[in-house]
Amino acid sequence: MKKMTMEKIKLLQTRVFHDNKVYLLASDIAELMGYGEAQFIEDYREILCNLDCMPPLVLETDFNALVLENDDLFENLQHLEITRVDTLRFETEIQKSIYPLKFLFGGELFEHGAKMAGYNSVSEYISEVDYPNEIKKAFDNLRKDSGALDVYRDECDKSNNQDNIDVKLLKEYGLQLQGYTKIKDGRPWYEEFIVGKGIFYHVSYDSDEIYTELRVEDNKLIVPEFNMNGDGIEACNKGYDNDGRDYRLFGVFENIFYILLRKSVKDAGADLLLCEDSGVKLYISSQEAFRLLNPNMFRDVFLFEGKIDFEKDSYLTEYAGKIQYR
Repeated sequence: MKKMTMEKIKLLQTRVFHDNKVYLLASDIAELMGYGEAQFIEDYREILCNLDCMPPLVLETDFNALVLENDDLFENLQHLEITRVDTLRFETEIQKSIYPLKFLFGGELFEHGAKMAGYNSVSEYISEVDYPNEIKKAFDNLRKDSGALDVYRDECDKSNNQDNIDVKLLKEYGLQLQGYTKIKDGRPWYEEFIVGKGIFYHVSYDSDEIYTELRVEDNKLIVPEFNMNGDGIEACNKGYDNDGRDYRLFGVFENIFYILLRKSVKDAGADLLLCEDSGVKLYISSQEAFRLLNPNMFRDVFLFEGKIDFEKDSYLTEYAGKIQYR
């Protein structure tokens, strides 16, 4: 197997969901491990799965076992693939399977429930009342998760909305957009920044700032604001970072890491940290900040560079990886 470096690692993107199991493409795994597909199939024939009309697949759990058995692979990946899949059918099957156990430990509760609901038969009560209620709860939970994704999509749509940011205008001034997805308490959100030379500026859509009329003069970012008490729009000079850092040359996490270590950061309340300096504005949750500074903290906070396309990727993969900063 070829020796890999973290810089060249390509995380697996495609998953196949079948019969409540998650599969990965053998071709993707072969590329990840530095194999040709034919050689991988020959060497790892015992873990290959073949589904109708599908290319060779490998169970996600079998791939994880392979990672744990291969020191070089684990050293380079530093993560396992753990995909969580929620479907109403899956929840239905779980509820059906655990009823014997529930009845074993709570038979009297079922008998009491049947009596209170006017049923002479406990099995009838379970079939017509308790089981449908459990399925409704599962459905409601899935709908809440779906609603959280809808909110996330709305946040992402804002960054593509010409009413909020004129992308052509950004290009005219040599500016770019950077962003990251955060998943906390099971809810995804998207944070976005305008970046340039000496400019790393947090985009806040509920503020009075007018991003469609921003400009750059003498390298200084100017984002006009709407003055509710005055005559309308007023220009506000946001300046530029006199460190001379070109934030376009680095990833969003590298830039945030740089700011946290080099700039003055203060507590803004409500679990928020704020850095507001010439050309720089950064709001970030303290948990997210600590997660970046110490990847071993806050395992329930997940950060992904860029946007996650939940329209195509209807899953969340939990992984822990090393982040390199410059």
